Amino acid sequence: MINLFTPCKNLLLRFFVITLFLLTLFGRADAQVSLYSFSSNSGTYTPISGGTYLSAVGAANDDNYATGFPIGFQFNYNGTYYTKFNMNANGYLSFSASTATSYYGTSVQSVVNGLHPFNADLLGSAPTCEIEFLTTGTPGSRVFTLQWKDWGFYTATGGTGAEINFQIKLFEGTNVIQFVYAPGTAPITAHLLEVGLTGTLTTDFNSRQTTTNWAATTATTANTQQMTYNSLVFPASGLTYTFTPPTSTITSTTTGGLWSNTAT
Repeated sequence: MINLFTPCKNLLLRFFVITLFLLTLFGRADAQVSLYSFSSNSGTYTPISGGTYLSAVGAANDDNYATGFPIGFQFNYNGTYYTKFNMNANGYLSFSASTATSYYGTSVQSVVNGLHPFNADLLGSAPTCEIEFLTTGTPGSRVFTLQWKDWGFYTATGGTGAEINFQIKLFEGTNVIQFVYAPGTAPITAHLLEVGLTGTLTTDFNSRQTTTNWAATTATTANTQQMTYNSLVFPASGLTYTFTPPTSTITSTTTGGLWSNTAT
């Protein structure tokens, strides 16, 4: 009796393997943060509490960093799943631990695999300053929030005055990223900041620029272009920037493979 099932099954298996390989190959080639869509809207800034402090309340922190802390779920960024994050007090998060440990006041130009909501030479020195993170929600729709509270700019006289609150939010399942702002005291001295996303190379970026209005930014054409922040040009409380990944991106299944756990 001739067995026709086994050859058919083998052909189907080969077809499946080849198809999966091609999808993964083209999906990774398509993984670029420059393909994330951007939107800006007026929302509500909701402070978090009861989370894990990376900078204790009132502690003076200049150029401090933290590595290997848990997101609380698998988050896909630019085609790769991550379970841990790294951050720098100068206003950015990186999924690559090595780039979170150095001072970068221009992180969009310098830090790969990064989220940059409010990057400049910052300093936490107000009595109420802190950096904290918290994961909320139920499995499948959890939200990770990393928050800088009452965080100021580094100046010759310290960082008090012109403090701002801002958050990074990561959404489980959709892999959407949000930056949410709530300024405190608007600065008298003008500052330039870098705001956006970076991929595996700093030449792959998705950042914003403005000299007049944080609610009406435009896409940058170079990773050196920045955002003005002064007493007239600053984000309104609740201003939310949303970055949504392209639906066509096929993701790999690497999970937290870039770190040893160095949380301290």
